[in-house]
Amino acid sequence: LANALKYAVALTVGSYGAARSGIHDSPLWVACFALATLYQFLWDVLMDWGLLCFDGGVAMRRQRVFPYKVLYLAASLFNFLLRFFWTVTIIPESSRSFLFTERFQSDLSPYL
Repeated sequence: LANALKYAVALTVGSYGAARSGIHDSPLWVACFALATLYQFLWDVLMDWGLLCFDGGVAMRRQRVFPYKVLYLAASLFNFLLRFFWTVTIIPESSRSFLFTERFQSDLSPYL
């Protein structure tokens, strides 16, 4: 049920943004969109991949398919970056100013 919530949250935030064109400039909508993306990322890493375990602390699970931890860290980072960049492409440029500095926007814009 919580996995379905991952898709429901993203669909709800995206649909609401599509239905109300002026909402894209709202910091509340942008925050909801970013939180939905973060929720999806965390669900992927924690639940779908089962990458971390919490036995008195946070550690990578012992039983893995690939022996190198760096592969899992790279996949997690790649997942986060793709989700983040996808979210940034949905947010209109007029709303990005309170999220990012001018320097970051100018560096990021060729890739979006």
